[in-house]
Amino acid sequence: MKTTTHISRRAASLAAVLAAFAVYYSALSTAWAARLDNAIDPSGSWRNAQGSLALMLTGDALSFSYSSVFGPAAHICDGAGVAGLVGNGLYHFVDDQGTLAIQVTEDGVRMEQMAGVLSFCGANWPGERFSRDGFAAAEEFRVITAVSHFYTVMLMPPILRQAYVVQGDVVQTVPTQHGQAGDYVLARYIGTKATTVGLIKTSTLQAVQPAHQQSGILFIRGEYQAIREALPLLTTEQADISDLSTEGGEATAYRDVDGRIRLIELSLYFDTGMIREEFYFSEGSLIFVLRARHQYNAPFYLVQEEADAIGVEAFDAGKTRITEDRFYFQQGKMIRWLDDHRKAMAAESPSFEDNEKELQARASDLLSRFDPSQ
Repeated sequence: MKTTTHISRRAASLAAVLAAFAVYYSALSTAWAARLDNAIDPSGSWRNAQGSLALMLTGDALSFSYSSVFGPAAHICDGAGVAGLVGNGLYHFVDDQGTLAIQVTEDGVRMEQMAGVLSFCGANWPGERFSRDGFAAAEEFRVITAVSHFYTVMLMPPILRQAYVVQGDVVQTVPTQHGQAGDYVLARYIGTKATTVGLIKTSTLQAVQPAHQQSGILFIRGEYQAIREALPLLTTEQADISDLSTEGGEATAYRDVDGRIRLIELSLYFDTGMIREEFYFSEGSLIFVLRARHQYNAPFYLVQEEADAIGVEAFDAGKTRITEDRFYFQQGKMIRWLDDHRKAMAAESPSFEDNEKELQARASDLLSRFDPSQ
């Protein structure tokens, strides 16, 4: 559990930001004399079995967004801020209750509590280690709005800053990790005169892909549109998928005049929700998957009378939460994944690879159910 209320945590976060800048400017004044070294840039996403860390470096200031669990009771550690350089690869973040040390080396990142108790972690936090095995580099995004402001790196809601980027600018980004920050990314803009780091709203950005991926995505979008427009002319058939879910499901394939499967629609039903996936094919190869998850507020069979008897909420279809993900494939590889916020997910992340393998296996399984010879 958190050790402070949201208001006190926000106040602590703001105080910590000010303290961190004090450390930062102090470090600036002594850096040359002390010959401090921050040659290793740890900017990117770091993950281990307990949590995740986003880092972005500019000058002698290291911005971080962190979330993890620790201890037998799974206490939550959830924070964000700016740490200042104080030693070789060593950064300190100071809040009103304690000091966090972030040590960056060639092997990874180590986080330790140096003094007091960190407000966003609480007592008995053992620290954290992240190795290079769990590292994913920052990705480039282009600004698509006239202006996109930077926000202070802190607990939600962040404070608007005067610094901004304009349409067409390219920023390096890392997904935020601390609570309720999903609408923002940790971003760095390297300008001709200065480099700026802060939080930026995801709605103002669009992923930048290599040229071969851009052409691939344009092709996929064209195929998707052609398949959708041709649906009335395609023949349909169903397959048995009773083994794929607890409450049954449906699978429908759409074939063109040459008998080739262009689309398979899959619906899987469960007690507390459903999954609907659309698999699009070109020349027998998977090119695109649209996945929609429907999360019910309660099991679909829980009527009002039964819910009242046990003191819980009854099933209400109007309270179903729907999230969508989009997956793009080219030559047997997943080249892009957009989450429910249309945010591109890091290709180096474990979840990217997991989804790639899962969807390819599902597509192959479905094709074999309609065409056993495959």
